[in-house]
Amino acid sequence: LDKLIINGVINPITAVHQIKNGGILTNSYLNEIAFDLTKEIAQALSMDPDKQWARVQEIAERTKGNDSSMKVDVELGRRTEIDGILGYVQKHAATPAPLVEYYYQSIKALE
Repeated sequence: LDKLIINGVINPITAVHQIKNGGILTNSYLNEIAFDLTKEIAQALSMDPDKQWARVQEIAERTKGNDSSMKVDVELGRRTEIDGILGYVQKHAATPAPLVEYYYQSIKALE
């Protein structure tokens, strides 16, 4: 599930906003969104949000120059893995998750 959270944060944000992975660390607005999205996903999956945020930051830093697979899929007009990532989170969320819903719908609109 750790990978699901990482992919659920980095992939849709980079695809919607057309940024490299490191952009979620360098843009203060996207950093705040990424933090809030991490909290929503962690809560939906009953995981520790602080631990998951540390992992998201670590992976974003390690891959900061990379384009996420979802960003590439959107650019090339291919279907993404959004259903298996944020679609899965939506099904398991016991409370409203507005950022999860927003990024899910946004990626579906781009597909």
